[in-house]
Amino acid sequence: MAGHADKIPPVVDGGSMREALFDPDAGRVKRNFEGLFFHVGRYFRGYFVTPHSAYLLGDYKFILEYDSKDNGGAKRWLYNLKDDIGEKNNLMASMPEKAAEMERALMKCLHAVDAEIPAPHPDYSGKNPYVPIAGDF
Repeated sequence: MAGHADKIPPVVDGGSMREALFDPDAGRVKRNFEGLFFHVGRYFRGYFVTPHSAYLLGDYKFILEYDSKDNGGAKRWLYNLKDDIGEKNNLMASMPEKAAEMERALMKCLHAVDAEIPAPHPDYSGKNPYVPIAGDF
């Protein structure tokens, strides 16, 4: 579409939107994984953003926060967005199999694209322990 001849590298999860944009009835974005994946692998300066990942598939959204004061360093949420658009009812306890399935799919995708998986911060206090690294702006 933009005239670039190179193919998307296999470690990048993405696909061409050309067909979907030019012929919505016939088009569907072809990707390596079903659903949508989001990953923030480290803290960000000036924001209260801890490392986390999310996976959306169908009506469900799974969120994994790698640093938390609760639950030994990690916290998980599962929502049915069709029934709970405001994300008020965490389904982790009532749907553990669905949560485990989505977490496995999330980790499979992250490993496939060689995403940095953060280890829980040993001294996490609930505040953003941002430490600048080379290349930060």
